[in-house]
Amino acid sequence: MQHDRRQFYANKVEQLQLSDPQDENDNEYEYLRDLKWPRLKTLELNIDWQLYQHNLRELLHADLQSLAIAGPQSGGSSYVAQVTLPALLSPCQNLKRVTLGPDTFSHEDPIHASVLAYHLDALRDLEDVDVLMSNIIGKDLFFGHLSKRQGLKSLAIDLDPGLRTLPLFLGPAALHKPFSSLERLQIVCDPEIALALPSHLYTLKELRLAIERQSSGEIRLSDLSILDDVVTSLLVCSSLELLEINVGNLASGFPTAQLNLPVGGAALVKLAACCPRLRNIDLAALDPSSIDGSGISSTHFEDFCKGLPNLEELSLKVHPATATILQTTALPSLARHCPKLEVLRIGVPLQLPKLPLYGGVSQPLPNDIITPPQTKYDQRPDSHQAMSSTMKLVAAIDTPSATPPNSYAPLFPSLTVLSFARPETILSKGNNVSLSAEEDLVHTWAQSLFTHFPLLEQLEAWGDHTGRDNRSMSYFLPMEDILEATWEFLSGVEQSLWQDGDDENEEDVFSPASFGQDAYVLSPGVLSPGPFERLVVSDWEMANQMEEFRAR
Repeated sequence: MQHDRRQFYANKVEQLQLSDPQDENDNEYEYLRDLKWPRLKTLELNIDWQLYQHNLRELLHADLQSLAIAGPQSGGSSYVAQVTLPALLSPCQNLKRVTLGPDTFSHEDPIHASVLAYHLDALRDLEDVDVLMSNIIGKDLFFGHLSKRQGLKSLAIDLDPGLRTLPLFLGPAALHKPFSSLERLQIVCDPEIALALPSHLYTLKELRLAIERQSSGEIRLSDLSILDDVVTSLLVCSSLELLEINVGNLASGFPTAQLNLPVGGAALVKLAACCPRLRNIDLAALDPSSIDGSGISSTHFEDFCKGLPNLEELSLKVHPATATILQTTALPSLARHCPKLEVLRIGVPLQLPKLPLYGGVSQPLPNDIITPPQTKYDQRPDSHQAMSSTMKLVAAIDTPSATPPNSYAPLFPSLTVLSFARPETILSKGNNVSLSAEEDLVHTWAQSLFTHFPLLEQLEAWGDHTGRDNRSMSYFLPMEDILEATWEFLSGVEQSLWQDGDDENEEDVFSPASFGQDAYVLSPGVLSPGPFERLVVSDWEMANQMEEFRAR
């Protein structure tokens, strides 16, 4: 391609990512030489700058706003400090974001934090620094240095093990208003630092916190309540919108599957009251440990949900044996107070059949076509999904004509991901179960899924009701084959992905579309004798054949 033509395209580029060529040929990026990039704002270099710099220098200019250096850099720490970093950062004086990947600096020859701080200080508009897991000596010093930087809005960093930075945030020598403008923080640190930081982070909107300690010592008494204590310490962060806390190893053998981390319901209620803007909450402990939810009552959870009207994602890795009260009360509380909820992950075996059919819905008229709302990924009425068992459902119910049809109102109209512990049912206990009993069970569960989760795209079994099985199984697009997906979920069988849809002329033997209207009928009405009215052939009978394909 001629230079003018290449320049024509380069004039339009706003984001660019370059990776190391496979053949390590210095001429690999020859076609980029001498090109101007007037609109380029974001550049990610997953390459060795020393090898390819001659063809890439024009990519670096004063209008660049974001620079990510992800590839391993050769030449040693001295070369990187004296040549590579100045060459990459000096031409880009208006950078707002700098990211250094985990492999950028060698494990054997890491760079010192003072060198990096020197170069970043020259960038007056810098707002976002990401050095998470990057090989830098003296990250504690670097963290303290950045705490004084005016205008810093986002930081991702893993601190050195130990408490060297603790005096900067706790005690008589604590800094005055550190991180005065910080809005997003992702940090790996010791529990003592995790407890001291929040009192300084008044402007924080997003916090991703990983707590761990070098696990050579014994369990400390304060470790037993660390998760509850950290949640309580965050009450001063009234602008918080996203909160993720993951507790890793704190001592030798702690936490474990037998010794979980408690979170009290009172702390959750206070968190919701003090941080009402929260949209995303994720509380977890490192596998195989979980959260002890025995201190969370149904009243606590109700008040917790009541204070979070903007909640969109909730993930609580609760041990199922410690929060049995939430099996039947969690979903109603969320439905009443969190209408925007899109993702729900909770480690208890939720009892979906306990959900009422919302609003006293009457039966649909005979021959009505009931089509659940399509997913945001599939809007084609003639697609394969539209012909599956729950995208074409024929209502054939004897209903008094005097009863007017009403549309049902789902409890979770926006939920796309639902994950909870697989409940204890006759399907989870063994194979000696009658077909009719299995059928009734699957019908009941599928009815709740169909009625209250119309946009569900992923159903996940997050362990089981005992808490001893930590395996997760995901079932994608369950609404397309609602009965089959429900049976697989309750049985602990992996999702069936063996059906071949490549041949458009080949009928799907497990699709009701191949039987015309002789298919299984789903009705959300509460007045019918059962949620499904049988005609000739059912999705249940189709799903039952899956026993021949059990995962080995």
